[in-house]
Amino acid sequence: MLEQEADQFISSMPIKDLVNAIDAGSDGAPKDRVHVANGLPYRDFVTVGLLIKHLRIRNTTDFPTLGQPRIVQDLPRRHI
Repeated sequence: MLEQEADQFISSMPIKDLVNAIDAGSDGAPKDRVHVANGLPYRDFVTVGLLIKHLRIRNTTDFPTLGQPRIVQDLPRRHI
């Protein structure tokens, strides 16, 4: 079994599943936290926001970016 020590972890799995996976380990998770985690509803959609100084991505496909204003700049089209 792999064991990792850290001050913080980031997990993309649902909290309910994460806590139950920890609970299945040798020490188990605290029972009050297992109870709370098992009561959490699942969601179909998660929104994640990132705060960055500069967005440096470009559309390099032959399909134009939709929307006004454009979030992603289109590179000049290549003429073949």
